[in-house]
Amino acid sequence: MSVRLSISGPYPACDRKYVEGSADLGILDLDMIKIIDQIQTSNPNSPDMLLFEGEMNFRLGKIKEAEKIFSEILRTLPNHLGALNNLACIRITETKWDEAVDLLRKVFAIDSSCEDALENIKSIKGKPPARHSTEEQVTSSHSRLFLPYKEGESSYMVIKQVRIDRPCSAKDLPIPPAHLLLGHKDEAQFLAWGEIHFTNMKRILTDAGYSLAPGQKILDFGCGSGRLIRWLCDVAEGIEIWGIDLRAEHILWCKQNLQPPFHFAVTTIVPHLPFEDNHFDLIYAGSVFTHIDDLVDSWLLELKRILKPNGRLYITIHDNTSISLVKNELREEWLGIFFNSIPQFVDYTNQDFAFFTLGRSDDSQVFYDLNYFCSLVSQLFKILGVEKQAYGHQTAILLQKPVPLNP
Repeated sequence: MSVRLSISGPYPACDRKYVEGSADLGILDLDMIKIIDQIQTSNPNSPDMLLFEGEMNFRLGKIKEAEKIFSEILRTLPNHLGALNNLACIRITETKWDEAVDLLRKVFAIDSSCEDALENIKSIKGKPPARHSTEEQVTSSHSRLFLPYKEGESSYMVIKQVRIDRPCSAKDLPIPPAHLLLGHKDEAQFLAWGEIHFTNMKRILTDAGYSLAPGQKILDFGCGSGRLIRWLCDVAEGIEIWGIDLRAEHILWCKQNLQPPFHFAVTTIVPHLPFEDNHFDLIYAGSVFTHIDDLVDSWLLELKRILKPNGRLYITIHDNTSISLVKNELREEWLGIFFNSIPQFVDYTNQDFAFFTLGRSDDSQVFYDLNYFCSLVSQLFKILGVEKQAYGHQTAILLQKPVPLNP
């Protein structure tokens, strides 16, 4: 089984060809020993040094030692791309395909263009899923309520930052660092896709007779690092705009860089939000219900609670059109390669499904039959419109909270 390790660095003599050539032969020559000694002397416990040590152990057949090192990195840095990908390599060699896919899914969520992970996904395409108890899977996937800042560390500190007036242009606002871009390959893509998806949403709202105005209250449900909310910058004055997410590190960055004019808070997977009844005029959720598996009904009820009568709810989902795109037009892109490599995706999409999930809790990828989902939401909201491919490969649905009947 061929796998693609993520190589640590940068170190002059430690390019991919050199490391793979020497280590695959089980040879650590004098140059390699000098590099290791240099790194150990400068910072022996740095993530790069640990990753490098794990790579060497893996290539020399010391799999358990390598697994221990990669797991130790992830204990303190749960989003470390190299450690996630390399631990996936170990799972591939152990033929634990589903565990490998779960790890690679996390890599793609952080960096959708990671070539090492793409090669590893291709290597396990079509492999049968490993068998694990349902109880074990659910317990591990639903064990945390949110994603803490500096997860794994017993203590941390945040330095004060001076509050400043922010630019009134979305493109002039600060850009999050690479590890907070949530699947975008670079800053340019982060801005471009955010602008496209926001523009589509604004057009759909306008076509349905809704316009942004002073005095309104807006909620970005699942704001991440502010990819959509930043495009409200030019209308933020006089409007109360909140962004919430279960990723504490993303929210901290938003508070430090986008507040004011916006407001932010960390929330959890539990369907309860810290807002009053009938509070918001508009709630939007871009690619959020694509990651809610068991609690979709409760979340719809909660969003209805905090939405004003006649308020709008804009959500996007994976649906039948998304599946067709993944299987055809997007088949050779990273998204198609990823989903089509999962046996359950191939199996479920060939059945008459209402919905299905790949992964669980915050790691889930949820797909709906569009008619089923519309039937579900129509019990709580009025459906104002449905537009396919409004949010990349996802379908957008615009809803309105009914005005209660007079007693």
